[in-house]
Amino acid sequence: MRVPQGSFDAHVVNSRLNYSFTNNLLTSATVSYNSLSDLFNLRFRLNYIFRKNDNFFLVYDEGRGADGHSRRALTGKLTYTFDF
Repeated sequence: MRVPQGSFDAHVVNSRLNYSFTNNLLTSATVSYNSLSDLFNLRFRLNYIFRKNDNFFLVYDEGRGADGHSRRALTGKLTYTFDF
């Protein structure tokens, strides 16, 4: 999106919340809004530590723009170490 030259006001809000159910189950949520592009974004992450240095992440990401389009994504990531 191209922004015209000159003075303008932009309001950006970003909030984050972290919560630990246990030492092995962690969550975080981030909400952000940008008034210049009228973009709203929500990201939720779940982290499960099932062994030292081994994690499973599940991330939900949703964004909505001024044009009415929205996007959603669900992503998983597994880190696993092999002992030799």
